[in-house]
Amino acid sequence: ERLLGAIALRIRQSLDLDSIIDRTVEEVRLFLQTDRVLVYRFEPDWSGLMVAESVISPYRSVIGSQVADPCLKAKHIERYQQGKVRKIEDVDAAGLPLCYESLLTSFDVKANLVVPIIADEKLWGLLIAQHCQCSRQWQSSEVELLKLLANHVGIAVQQAELYQQVQSLNTYLERKVQNRTAKLEKAVQFEALMRR
Repeated sequence: ERLLGAIALRIRQSLDLDSIIDRTVEEVRLFLQTDRVLVYRFEPDWSGLMVAESVISPYRSVIGSQVADPCLKAKHIERYQQGKVRKIEDVDAAGLPLCYESLLTSFDVKANLVVPIIADEKLWGLLIAQHCQCSRQWQSSEVELLKLLANHVGIAVQQAELYQQVQSLNTYLERKVQNRTAKLEKAVQFEALMRR
């Protein structure tokens, strides 16, 4: 509850999405005592980018990795859009499609917990907890916590996007006012010149 409350408060106090997501993955990794927590953001073609990560040594960082997983697109996008969670407790024993198993193995993942991040009723990304040392039984309380945090991150995404839209609109309006003012000044100068 403290973790959830702290993250919710940070979201209400800040419009800096990057810092919210960075702190979230760090705190979740510490709370779950797992090896890696990351945020995967979808691109319009359903490929994605690892945009935030907290990982312990000796596991390599995957931040900035671009992933185009055909298994994800084919089977899970629709499920994630509906808010479904994907829980894999043992990658080696899960009978995963080869493309997905290869992806997880390349990141040294032994257990994977994936929760969708929905913003403005659209699938924006995934909040992912990974255990790399060995398989792991994900507890229902851990799953519920990740779902609640993903909801809060979705709210932060919406806030940040709205703020960005307002900033863009303000910039546009400022330019319009500057252009209009410049035209009016020229008209006044022309009128003064004509009077002379």
